[in-house]
Amino acid sequence: TFPHSTGKTTRVAVADDKLIEAITAGKIDFDILLSTPDMMPKLALVAKILGPKGLMPSPKSGTITNDPEKTKKELAGGKTLVKTEAKAPLIHVVVGKISMTGTDLVSNISTLITALTPKNVTKLTLATSMSPGIKVDLTTTSP
Repeated sequence: TFPHSTGKTTRVAVADDKLIEAITAGKIDFDILLSTPDMMPKLALVAKILGPKGLMPSPKSGTITNDPEKTKKELAGGKTLVKTEAKAPLIHVVVGKISMTGTDLVSNISTLITALTPKNVTKLTLATSMSPGIKVDLTTTSP
């Protein structure tokens, strides 16, 4: 969880029979799908739809839980799930908006690096949506 809001809202849904019917009909209006372990066999029916979109719940990503309502509040409150690209050790993460102050952005980036453990971060490049990347010097110890 970042100390300052990134400006991005996450739509979180909890799997139930009604949601499975909506997914079958082609209506997907969530960014993260949470499920209980006993709901997974029912979700297997729509796995071909959710899997390619990266929305299928899995224990590895922490989206299968016995208390999905608690996890939903955490994720909707700003907790960020970070995952690497499939074929490269690369992570794309929204850390803030360009309208944020420099100290807010620095604290969000520091939180991200700390969560990933600093020894695992070899390169860091910042960019807005449509701008060239700016390489960040990771050798300095203080912001």
